[in-house]
Amino acid sequence: MEPRQDELKIAKLYEETHHFPLLNAFQLKSLRESASRLQKWSGHHPYFHNLINLSVLMGLFAADLWVLSSIPRDPTFSWSRLSLLSILHGVLMFNIVSYTLHEGAGHLQIIKAKGPFTRALAFIANNFCRLYYADPIFYHARHQRHHWDFGTERDGAFTNSILPERFWISLLPLASAMNYNDYRIHTGMPFTRSRIFSESLSFFYIFLIALPLILSKNVTGFWFYLGLIFFGTWIAFILDRLRETTEHNLMPTEKNNGTREFGLGFWGLLVGGGPWGQPCHLAHHLAPALPWYQQIIFHFDILKQLTPEQKKAFTVEPVVGFPLLLIRVLRENRTLAKQVAVYRSPKL
Repeated sequence: MEPRQDELKIAKLYEETHHFPLLNAFQLKSLRESASRLQKWSGHHPYFHNLINLSVLMGLFAADLWVLSSIPRDPTFSWSRLSLLSILHGVLMFNIVSYTLHEGAGHLQIIKAKGPFTRALAFIANNFCRLYYADPIFYHARHQRHHWDFGTERDGAFTNSILPERFWISLLPLASAMNYNDYRIHTGMPFTRSRIFSESLSFFYIFLIALPLILSKNVTGFWFYLGLIFFGTWIAFILDRLRETTEHNLMPTEKNNGTREFGLGFWGLLVGGGPWGQPCHLAHHLAPALPWYQQIIFHFDILKQLTPEQKKAFTVEPVVGFPLLLIRVLRENRTLAKQVAVYRSPKL
């Protein structure tokens, strides 16, 4: 996902025409000291860190495997069962991909390698997203640029502005896989060797689970299973688009102030991909080296430092806060896009 010139202009126009309560030097100094203390702790306890993350990864995978294999165990079709299993698979898939792409491929934080065994575990964890169509090589390069060149045309995942039509197109069926949609970060547009390997591995994994249905010639169960895969993957990608469309949108293009904290409420955990995902994204951008569980601690340190005006700007209100935020960013981007188009037009 490369930055678009019109969206860069919209982000700059919004920044120039709106006041934002930036974090001051005293707040940043205090928060950096807090993050440094937390980072030292995780550095001194690598095996406990590995145990936490390995437990999360295996727990999420086991839960999703149970959902996927429930149809070969009992292929009785019903629309309500398809809906429920698709939602469960979609949410679990989103959690797994968010966790292993961001924490794993993006920051190499899932397993701290201390020897041959932990290096092997780290390699598996950082590539685990390949079972779910994601390309960790593509993501790693783009995500590093996202941190280094945040808010600029070199940003590898620029979302300080997203045109509404890009968002709506990304919600269409198969938008996560088809090249009619370029608004995605889990894989690129070209069919590189890494992308082909990920997608081949994903289809092989799906085939292995479906094998009992194929061998028993259960056509109904097989189509039921394919429906679960289709709708579950679609749900996962929609959740990811909701996250990326709102976490940086209409925020400053300066890296210390350019993202929101969704928090640990319902919407934060849903669109953030669980506590191990990205619900505490301001905490992550202020201290990218912190693992997810310490970002949660850091999140509460940040809340203590924020003024009431800053809390309104950096955080999302419970319950209705996220839906209202989504409506606002889509409406504001549409309005700003018209202004940018006017500025580009020749004067009559």
